[in-house]
Amino acid sequence: MNLTTAEARKMGASPRVLETIALIEQLGGRAVDRSQHTGIAQLWIYNFPGLRNVQLGIPLNKEKLSLYLRGGVSAGDSFERSVLATGAVIQKPVKSGGRHSALKRWKGLSLEHGRVILVDAGAADVEALLTTYLARGGAVPSPKVPAAVPQSAVSDGAVTGPTDACPEGSTITPDMLRRKLDRNSEIGRAGERVAYVSEVARLSTLGCPNPADCVSIVADENVAAGYDIRSSWNGETRYIEVKSSTSSDNDFFLTANERAELTKLGARAWLYRVRVNSDMSGEVVQRLQDPMGQIPEAAMQPVAWRVNSALVDAQTPA
Repeated sequence: MNLTTAEARKMGASPRVLETIALIEQLGGRAVDRSQHTGIAQLWIYNFPGLRNVQLGIPLNKEKLSLYLRGGVSAGDSFERSVLATGAVIQKPVKSGGRHSALKRWKGLSLEHGRVILVDAGAADVEALLTTYLARGGAVPSPKVPAAVPQSAVSDGAVTGPTDACPEGSTITPDMLRRKLDRNSEIGRAGERVAYVSEVARLSTLGCPNPADCVSIVADENVAAGYDIRSSWNGETRYIEVKSSTSSDNDFFLTANERAELTKLGARAWLYRVRVNSDMSGEVVQRLQDPMGQIPEAAMQPVAWRVNSALVDAQTPA
């Protein structure tokens, strides 16, 4: 759908709305649909393909600036507190029916898939508001893993606790293990989103006109690449491996493939460490160039061994 700022201007959208549309597009948003109602400000829907099609809605108001966003789990959760910290005001949560009925057409904003909030962004730092929303992925976090499931695990670079040890005599059922690995996969994906948004913002501050077009989450297409994000603009290409954690623990894990690829890339390789919050928002807490050249050998401890089953079979009596 070809929705342009010029068309929004013709429809009487306020200067603040026009500026926000331009910022949404700069951050990778693509207009995909609009409401068909008349008599009140038309609602435009934006997808963020680089972030697994996160959605938001912006009414073409003639004065005030409002945004429809996927809300938190409930009022006052950490994500919605982050929204308020930008200066935005969260109006009453959206209810089904009335002028909000059109939202059901879009999965990313449908009330069937979780809480949706209408935000008055008139006094907000809109860039901070949008990056907060996008870093979280625009989706309601999954329910917390039951307390019976150990919170520590390592999977795809995600670390959710300081230790992997289980209490002596405890049992992890297959279902518990599945939920444990799902949790780590969720944290890893959240860290990739946070790093992606941070990298888009970095290129924007350097003057890149279309930063979202210069950054891609490679891990979405190729989990064996040895890095998660590729960022390329103005002669510099960064191959970024993302390591995500929900705790203050300093340790992270590298696979043999990641280590080999990052070594080969040398100065073009970067390691971004991300702290992920309980609502799946977060921040990049460290950026390390040429990580394999910076990390001393003494800091690396082997924690797994690959066993050649053919040799094992050869030693096993018939």
